[in-house]
Amino acid sequence: MTISRKLYWSLAAITILFLILLNVLKVQDIVARKFGYAGSVPMFALDQMPLGYSPQEVFEVMTAYGEAGRRAYAFLLLTCDLVFPFLYGSFLFLSIWAVSRKAGVTELWAAAFAGCGYVATVFDWMENISFLDLIWNFPRESTGVARLASFFTVSKFFFSGVSLVVLAVLGIYVLGKSRKTGSPTKSS
Repeated sequence: MTISRKLYWSLAAITILFLILLNVLKVQDIVARKFGYAGSVPMFALDQMPLGYSPQEVFEVMTAYGEAGRRAYAFLLLTCDLVFPFLYGSFLFLSIWAVSRKAGVTELWAAAFAGCGYVATVFDWMENISFLDLIWNFPRESTGVARLASFFTVSKFFFSGVSLVVLAVLGIYVLGKSRKTGSPTKSS
């Protein structure tokens, strides 16, 4: 499998742009204000809890959002948080695949390592589906769906972390390997 450098770097740039929009500019909170949400609980408050959360915390956040906040959150889940997981999953997959192959990893193992990026994406989407269910059925409180959402959140962070660790380890290995082979050897 090959991908053009131009396409790869475009994907990297778009992923970085999304990271800046969501984590620095907090575009999700700007959008929520446009929906009339004026509360103090930020959008994606639960999505960003790597150790998970209790059903009680879910219901408190959903209540605190109010009608305007829940509408904004649903909109964000169906737009930004639908696209962003695909972007970072694709970026992780392609990066790990390329570095794995440069490290001499077999195609089977390279695909398995790279697949962690997409597994994180799938868990992110499952988390979003859980939140949408909770929003659409509010004020009914489904403890089971809230627990599933927390499980999906923890799993998303776990597989994203595994992907980053694999990418870092393989990257360091490839750099070390290239320095060994690229440096002149002393002859006796």
